[in-house]
Amino acid sequence: MVGAALAAVQTLLAQGMDRLGRHLRGNPSGARLRKEVYSFGEMPWDPELMQACYREAERGRGRLEQLVVPFGFLGARSLVFGAQDLAQQLMADAVATFLQLADQCLTSALDCNQAAQQLEKVRGRVLKKFQSDSGSARRRFVRGWQLCIFLPFVLSQLEPRCKAELLELEGDVLAVGSPALTIEGIYEDVIRGVLQQRIDGELKKALGTSDVSCTLDSCSEEPWDQAGADEETEAQRGTCPKQPGSCTEAQPLCPLLPPRTFRS
Repeated sequence: MVGAALAAVQTLLAQGMDRLGRHLRGNPSGARLRKEVYSFGEMPWDPELMQACYREAERGRGRLEQLVVPFGFLGARSLVFGAQDLAQQLMADAVATFLQLADQCLTSALDCNQAAQQLEKVRGRVLKKFQSDSGSARRRFVRGWQLCIFLPFVLSQLEPRCKAELLELEGDVLAVGSPALTIEGIYEDVIRGVLQQRIDGELKKALGTSDVSCTLDSCSEEPWDQAGADEETEAQRGTCPKQPGSCTEAQPLCPLLPPRTFRS
């Protein structure tokens, strides 16, 4: 479910970057290019455009609802909303990164064909970084929700058999003298840790072992000459600029275009 949603985001992102490259090769007017850049920057907040990604997340809702009977899981709707929110967040991060790098590498010394070639390099770096970031985000998302689904169930199944033994340990816990320690809390922490290890093991088998995000430097096939080209866009949704105008200043795109073309 979340994997399909993020794959749809990658497709949409690639199409948007390709569209900008085609417009640039067509030697557009400054006004036309600025309009295309603005539309690209607004993609994460365009409900109609993002609908394909949201729909992929919604497709898994029926399967999630099948978890109600065996596990008592009632959070299918919240899980779907979480997947949709993650798709929007990763799209916003990738769009902001693309606009940032485009402003850093496209200067007035380039004609439009040269600028389009540089934009193609930016596209490759952004897609590679998106693949890494989305893979890590997907693992964290699945990990967290599997714990939400299985922990209450496992606790409820083990409690009848463990309750007597837990009561025998209550005196030892009280002897420690900390009001923050309770039998129930210790019991849940132990079960959570064991369950988390099992979930992590299964995720490594299913999704791979790497959980390291790709930085702009490590995703670059060749280094950029511009200083600061290795700065990453903030990963938190609250710090993702809705408008690309919050990025750093850059040189004009090419002689026929005014400064800050890649800013809304």
